[in-house]
Amino acid sequence: MNKNFSVYLDALRFLSALTVMAAHMTFPEFTGGMVAYQGTWAGVGVTVFFVLSGYVIRFVSVEKEHTIHEFALSRMARIYSVAIPALLLTMVLDGVGALLGSARPLPMYQYTQLWKYMPVFLSFLTDVGPIREATLSNGVFWSLSYEVWYYVLFAVVIYLTGWKRAILAIALLAALGPRILIYLPMWLSGVFLYEIHQWVSMSRFWARLLFVVSLCAFFAIRLTGVDDIADAWMNRMLGGYPEKYLRNSQYFAGRYMFASVVFLNLFAAKYAGFEYLSRPRVRSAIVYCASFTFTLYLAHLPLLNFYNFIMRHDPHSPASISALAAMVLVSTWLFGLVTEHKKGWWRALFSRFIKVPAAGERSGLDNGKECLNQV
Repeated sequence: MNKNFSVYLDALRFLSALTVMAAHMTFPEFTGGMVAYQGTWAGVGVTVFFVLSGYVIRFVSVEKEHTIHEFALSRMARIYSVAIPALLLTMVLDGVGALLGSARPLPMYQYTQLWKYMPVFLSFLTDVGPIREATLSNGVFWSLSYEVWYYVLFAVVIYLTGWKRAILAIALLAALGPRILIYLPMWLSGVFLYEIHQWVSMSRFWARLLFVVSLCAFFAIRLTGVDDIADAWMNRMLGGYPEKYLRNSQYFAGRYMFASVVFLNLFAAKYAGFEYLSRPRVRSAIVYCASFTFTLYLAHLPLLNFYNFIMRHDPHSPASISALAAMVLVSTWLFGLVTEHKKGWWRALFSRFIKVPAAGERSGLDNGKECLNQV
């Protein structure tokens, strides 16, 4: 992975998180209907995350994390360093808002039975199989119920061998259910893009041309609404099943369009050059902003709801809207300094329970590339 391409991936994931936040800010309580609700853009941002995630996970499995212990330790530190604080933040802000008289409805059945629901939240089971639960009032957690289990399935297939791999992979595929499995190919497209990058190249001219074409196609799909048309058609063809049963996966037809374009965009971006991304100041700024991506994604919604209430936000005032966005971004930065930027502390904590074997102690585990070739 060359430096310019790595910086581009950082820029893309940060812009995707900003897109999700911007889409949620079009809720009427935040912008007063000045802009029609742009929920589809939030889904598009998550689609970009899925493809990026597959690519990066395949990269680290080949280049860095050669055992299932290393893989598990890194993933747990990455996820829980933000997910646990974001859950606590959601609970605190919901509680303070309720005490101060906020009329925003809360899932009180979950709050009164946290002993039962907290294990579901921390195990990211909210969309697994027949379970259909939101994570308290923080709706963005749904995607973690997908992505974390993609990690688990990937680890089983890549790092295990023989009957253990076969039995566990089949059991996972049977247990995850259609909602999660429908989006799995989008995540896997990132995995296979990494492999394609190892044996296919492209000249800079054609890479830049394909990059521009993919960007145009990306925005054309959304601005023309062809993704909505595809989703509506698919829902009719399946007799309303997606809308009734698939929850966040019901828009899979349109999401596959975006995932295909993102695949082409990432393929081209590696060979397009983008030398300006390697300029020290540009690179440092992008990498620093991207280091708060996960925090921004998981924390922005409870922060929006809380500040909307306590600042007596005027959704029809551009100044108030700007102030609301600024407060969320600043709070995300401060929150990220003690969450996402403290992954080392979480890694040290989990390393007490997950012992990473030395290079000569990796029996029963295969090199990632060898395993993928066997699948």
